[in-house]
Amino acid sequence: MKMRMMAALATTALVGFGGANVAFNGTVDGHTLNVRDAAVVRIGDEESSFLMAVLSDQEGLCQRLQQQQQAGSSTELEFTLFEVGAELMPQGAPTGVYSVQTLRDMELEPGAMLARAYFHKRDSNCNDQVADEQALGYSGSIHFQEPDANGLAHLEYDISFGSQNDRVTGELTAQLCDVVLSPPVEYTCQ
Repeated sequence: MKMRMMAALATTALVGFGGANVAFNGTVDGHTLNVRDAAVVRIGDEESSFLMAVLSDQEGLCQRLQQQQQAGSSTELEFTLFEVGAELMPQGAPTGVYSVQTLRDMELEPGAMLARAYFHKRDSNCNDQVADEQALGYSGSIHFQEPDANGLAHLEYDISFGSQNDRVTGELTAQLCDVVLSPPVEYTCQ
């Protein structure tokens, strides 16, 4: 079960949302992020689901997600949030505080609220320019509030990235992106 859940989370890619109250403070491997758009998306089905949020320096993320495209020459910060269900599968993302861990280090116990964070710096062909050892969030927390009646979700984050121990903080308030995705999601480079 753990391997299946890890595969589902590892295959996710980028998402877009028209956001307000978006902040990114810090650097990852010497790179910063000038946020121009953001997204919150639910991914999965009845068996397994999670929430993904992305901050990006490119506009039009929700539309790109709906078309299953990634942006070349982009910088993005991606979060995956989920609560571990009874069968050790991700079962949504309720309001709460999520512990940031790498997939390798995740302790999967029913009821655990876990998060994965990844910093992307892509070239024009959508190849990541920051190695996993520097781009992965390995500790920290994400405070998440489920979407309200208007579809606005809110989160605040404080995360340490990579072997270089870069600390990044910030927040976002964003509208849910109206798209339904089920892993594995195949993306093309735009």
